[in-house]
Amino acid sequence: MKDLFIIHYYPIENYPPVLNLINILSERVKIIVCTTGNVKNSYIYKRSGVIIKRPCAMRSNVASLRYLYYLIVTLFQLVWRMPRNVMYYEPISVLPAYIYKRYINNKSRIYIHYHEYYPESDYMRPGTRMWAINHRLERNWLYQN
Repeated sequence: MKDLFIIHYYPIENYPPVLNLINILSERVKIIVCTTGNVKNSYIYKRSGVIIKRPCAMRSNVASLRYLYYLIVTLFQLVWRMPRNVMYYEPISVLPAYIYKRYINNKSRIYIHYHEYYPESDYMRPGTRMWAINHRLERNWLYQN
């Protein structure tokens, strides 16, 4: 593995296992991370040799606009950088990886990681429509390709 593009919608600073992975792998491979801004505290993760893009610096009170903007910028980064290996965390981050693998670079490898297990009933709760759509893409296509 020469490169790894990590898609993690929520701020990576709030997920120490992601930071550990980046710290360990960055000594061996080129890592690019697309995540969101860390607004809860002032700690901003930085590591030499790791490119971190935070497209959600866009200020909007409408969460769906921020999310759409994040998806578009992340997909643009994938197309521009053409990584061979893509890892995404949680169903919220599926869409750019799915479009990239299915329509742009079908030879890329997709690695899927969940911080915790989600039962199917979680995807049916109010307010999780996007998670449910993304999870369907995972089940019906990414898990098999």
